[in-house]
Amino acid sequence: MRRVEGFARVFCAIGVSFLAASCSSKSSGSKDLNLTFLDYQTRQPISGVTVVVHNSDRVTYKPENVKTSGADGVVRFADLSQRRVTFTVIDKTDTNSYYLETNVDFPATSLIVQLRPVNGTAADCSQNVNFSISGIPPETESLSSTSPWWLADFGPYSSSVISDAGTYEASASVCQEDIQSDGKLSTLVLASDASGQLTRYGYSLDRSVSDGATYSIALDHNPQTISWSTGSTQSLEYLGVYAIRKGVFHLLNDIFSQFGASDSLGSSGSIQLAAEFPHDFAYLAGGTSNGNESRWVARQIEPIDLGTTIDIAFKTDSDISNFSYDAVGARYSWSAIGENDFTSIYLTSSTVITMPIVTFQSIDWNVMLPPNVTEWTIPDLPIEIDTRQMLANNQDASVELTDYSAANGYDDIIAAILTFSDSDNWTVQDSFTLLGTFNSVSMDLTAASAASRPMRRTKGTTPQPRANSALPRFVLPHAR
Repeated sequence: MRRVEGFARVFCAIGVSFLAASCSSKSSGSKDLNLTFLDYQTRQPISGVTVVVHNSDRVTYKPENVKTSGADGVVRFADLSQRRVTFTVIDKTDTNSYYLETNVDFPATSLIVQLRPVNGTAADCSQNVNFSISGIPPETESLSSTSPWWLADFGPYSSSVISDAGTYEASASVCQEDIQSDGKLSTLVLASDASGQLTRYGYSLDRSVSDGATYSIALDHNPQTISWSTGSTQSLEYLGVYAIRKGVFHLLNDIFSQFGASDSLGSSGSIQLAAEFPHDFAYLAGGTSNGNESRWVARQIEPIDLGTTIDIAFKTDSDISNFSYDAVGARYSWSAIGENDFTSIYLTSSTVITMPIVTFQSIDWNVMLPPNVTEWTIPDLPIEIDTRQMLANNQDASVELTDYSAANGYDDIIAAILTFSDSDNWTVQDSFTLLGTFNSVSMDLTAASAASRPMRRTKGTTPQPRANSALPRFVLPHAR
């Protein structure tokens, strides 16, 4: 199973959030679309990825405009009728499960798209290591790390126990995304009390990785406190501060309520951080919701200045309304106001077919559109399952408007990606530097789906791609 990694996936040819991908492009006025799919770890070609170039109606296609990558990982479409095309990339992740990415009005160009296994494989996470944690405060109710990921809960319903000496032994699988650019492993461990407050933290840096190794980490740092404000009456329901060290994502801490809950974080406050963890770059993500509408802001905060108040100002001149799905016409439509750089649609659906044999079917679909487009029809696709029927019966759908402070529309976003296109060293910091502050507003298809979605994942877990998380797709781990 594979998925395109990182923020760059939005502009490359297939799938997310959300990690270590690059997108190489050579484009002028050509009418040729050439896609090369590579394994992001080994840089070897990936076969079996299908690309469909749609007709000008963005729905239908000609049989000759369906091609699948071979042993060289390449799909070529020569002399297309338009310089901007709508195409769908199809990655069959299981017998009847698909990951789909549709890009609307994208320039015909040449792209190198790096793919990785979805959710990890034995090759991804083949090494297991142990952690010996000491100096744990007696009031600790949880310990967590994001690289590698592990969580220990010491609440009243947990069987995990901290020793009388304030120690705990943990184990975790080290995945490829946990390994730094220098081949080493750094781990940050956070200790939190029953109220979720960060009470102590510790870390180990730049350790060699070997299967079965044990790393000792003393929780010998007290958290640092920094103030934050939305600068208005707008309340927050999530605030997370993230750091990148040698290409690896770490959570410095986050605070949260629940989507649609009454106990919001308010419009100002403070957050305790593991601010002394050595890192290259830090950024924040703040989120809030109102019924089935959510807003997010993400921006650089490096260097972390404990003497200032972090500004978390939401973009308020953009909005979405009337998001609906017409099952008869297989069409999504919505109303949008404000100046934005691009629009996205996120769809997931699954079903179980019981006759003649039990069969599980699922789709995970991301769509990128110009900001002036306010409807999208599910396109025809050469796959074995009926995507329109699946979405009519059962779906989780949202539409999102995204704007960057330093960009001015769809073409600026594409131009920014072309700036990064020939580099294997694209970083989150590069995107903030070039594009500025990220702002988005999204709407779920029904208020019920938004209310049931947790604003906050379990403490210490890694944010997942946007299709599987309340976090915005920009806030993705391991973007190198």
